[in-house]
Amino acid sequence: MSYCGFISPPYKNKRAGKGEAYEPTHIEHWANTLSHAIGIVPSIITFYYITQYTGNNIFQYRLMITYGIFTTLLFLSSTLYHSCELCYREEKKKSLLRYYLHIGDRAAIYLFIAASYTPWLTLRSSAYPVMNINWWFVWAFAIIGIVYQMNFHERYKTLETTIYIFQAALPGVALMTMEDQTGVDLMKLGGFVYACGVVFFKCFRPYLRSILQPNILWIKHSKSHRTKF
Repeated sequence: MSYCGFISPPYKNKRAGKGEAYEPTHIEHWANTLSHAIGIVPSIITFYYITQYTGNNIFQYRLMITYGIFTTLLFLSSTLYHSCELCYREEKKKSLLRYYLHIGDRAAIYLFIAASYTPWLTLRSSAYPVMNINWWFVWAFAIIGIVYQMNFHERYKTLETTIYIFQAALPGVALMTMEDQTGVDLMKLGGFVYACGVVFFKCFRPYLRSILQPNILWIKHSKSHRTKF
């Protein structure tokens, strides 16, 4: 079996068929679980840091609370899901639990994207009025993504990827045209890594999340330090 022209080594399984989920190996389950688990504590620490930075500004404090909650939820939900897969998938146990944890894992990604953009779209404006996007736009797409997962989980993978990209890319255009560009450089870097991840995901699905997760964690931590409104 080849992946984008490369020979498939024995530590990963064959590519999933249409409408099917990829079947990770036992090693992949360990890699996915550990690479997400290491992000929980740093997320909590960063959560504390950004809420302290806002001082007496209640509005900014609430925005940072939103960002911190959904960043921590992202790592926590992924760790729970992959831990459950590690313990029960090969023995084909707890299938219903694994199913709902998987949906929760995907939902957390949509919510994290929305929470990441909310402070920027709320507190800053684009140099071009036509490019201003309201914060509710990304949350509307988060809801659409979650509803999709609840009704069509693992059935239309291209559509699923398209929703992720559209939710993340369109507000990104507004971000790059903002009058105040403080901290935007790391947001651009984060967007570049995520975009590369989409291509890498399609070509080399096994180990993708465990490979990218430390980089994503660093970018999230760096963005939190550079987001000074």
